[in-house]
Amino acid sequence: PHSFPSLLLSAMHPNLSPPPPLSPPSSPPSSSSPSPSPSPTASTLSLVLEDLKAIASCWFIGLSDACQMSVLYEVLQKDAKMGRLVAKCVLLNLGIFVGINVIVNYVLMPFFTYWLQPSVTTPNQQLLVDGISVFISVLFNLLFNIPVYVATLIGNSKYYQSIGLRMERIIQRKTPQMKSSGVSLSQLDRYVDKIYGILLVTSLSLVINPLSFVPFLGLPLSLLYTSWLYSFYCFDYKWTIIHPELNMRDRVFLFESHWVYFLGFGTPYTLLLQTFPFTVQLGVYAVLFPFYLIMAQTSRPRSLTLKYIPLPRTVAVFHEAKYLSHKVLFILRRCLSQSSPS
Repeated sequence: PHSFPSLLLSAMHPNLSPPPPLSPPSSPPSSSSPSPSPSPTASTLSLVLEDLKAIASCWFIGLSDACQMSVLYEVLQKDAKMGRLVAKCVLLNLGIFVGINVIVNYVLMPFFTYWLQPSVTTPNQQLLVDGISVFISVLFNLLFNIPVYVATLIGNSKYYQSIGLRMERIIQRKTPQMKSSGVSLSQLDRYVDKIYGILLVTSLSLVINPLSFVPFLGLPLSLLYTSWLYSFYCFDYKWTIIHPELNMRDRVFLFESHWVYFLGFGTPYTLLLQTFPFTVQLGVYAVLFPFYLIMAQTSRPRSLTLKYIPLPRTVAVFHEAKYLSHKVLFILRRCLSQSSPS
């Protein structure tokens, strides 16, 4: 805006234009003016976002490695021996475990309930029939499901080992540098290591089962540990083949130091099995396991490096399982020492 004297001058002399308003003097540009530094809050937020991106990326890589359908197609199509091994393993579990469970749970048990239903006239009789059905189901699981599951595990372990060895030969044709140069364990150490591994996996399964009854957090924790359990079981076969010098403790440490990746690898397997009843889950798990074993053989676990979020590099996934396993071994050692002659 113009000043009052200039307006008065323009009114007295219309032909004269008022002088332009004075602009404040500009400071000379400095050649070394510092650039504004980001605020501490912005830099912290940037680091947090980078860490979250790294966590999601590591988890997604594990998820992607568990969905390598092209690898499965290529291996099963080009290698006839691998196809025969997988077919035998699948037929063993379909015929023995899944088939019998489907017949019992969806044919025999409904027929038994339908046969007793006409004689039910009171709520107490209905309660009695329901109790008998539950008792028969539990008795069937104890006397049939568990022994058959143990038998299929023993039979499947031979197929799993053969599938892993065959897959390793296929991989070594393309990448011979993956061959291990370590010193393998002795025969006695292998047996001890195998027994300890069975105790460890069984103990982790016993830890997972009660988690589903925890309010609110039970289901997420159960899915979390189940994903880790399936991933460990897949990669344990791989590590015993390509790294025979590693014992079970070394393999557990290797697993726990890549916990985000293995959580992603076990996620699709876990979510798929949740769609089936528990009595069928074990058989479906055994049917699908050879395919995940093949994909585990071609996968390389990724480690996680964070800049700001204080997540641990290793997570003690097997902490409770180790405690239970050591207690079982302590009790066995004590019983053997007492039974041995002094």
